[in-house]
Amino acid sequence: MFAYLSPGRVYLSSASPPNTFLLIVAKLLIKYVLYLKLSGCGLTSCSHVFLREYHYVNLAMNWADAQHYCRVNYNDLATIESMDDISRLNAPGREDSGAWIGLTDDPKSWRGTMVSWRWSDNSSSSFRNWKDGEPNNFKNEYCVAETQDHIWNDVSCSRKMPFWCQESKRKYKYCKQLCVLFC
Repeated sequence: MFAYLSPGRVYLSSASPPNTFLLIVAKLLIKYVLYLKLSGCGLTSCSHVFLREYHYVNLAMNWADAQHYCRVNYNDLATIESMDDISRLNAPGREDSGAWIGLTDDPKSWRGTMVSWRWSDNSSSSFRNWKDGEPNNFKNEYCVAETQDHIWNDVSCSRKMPFWCQESKRKYKYCKQLCVLFC
C-alpha cells in the first residue's frame, strides 16, 4: 500500500509502490500533515480587536450612580490602561472639577492588603497616573477622579461630578498564522 497527495487530499492505493523511498516519504508526510492539522498549525487564528471609545458625561453624579449610568447607556465607567488612552480623553468645554473614572478601592475586599484598587469592568490593568501624594484615602476616599490635566486623585465616592464612560466596539479582525513551519 502506498499514499500520494494532491491539494487537500491523501490517497491510499493497494497497487505496488513505485519506489520504497517514496513510500517512506509519503508515510512521513502523511504523519506530519496530520500532526500539523491536529495541532492547529497551518490554520489561521483570527481575533477581533476591541477598542474603547470614551464618552464624557456632563451630569453630576456620585461614583455608584455614574457607574450605573455608564453600564446602562454604554459599557462601564472608563478604564484607562495606557497614556494612549489618556490622550483620547478630551472633552471640549470641560470644567476642571474632576470626572469619575472606573477605578475604585473597596475596603470590604482588601483581603490582607491596605490597597486593592480595581477597575469597574474587572480589567487587570495595573496602569496608574496618580497625582503626587495620591492615593491617600483621606477621609475614606475610595473612588478615583481624573483631572483636566489627566492626573488622578482619590475622592470620596459620594461626591457628585461628571464622569467618563467607555464603550467597547469591535473595530477590526486581526488574523495571524499559527504555525509557519511547512505552512
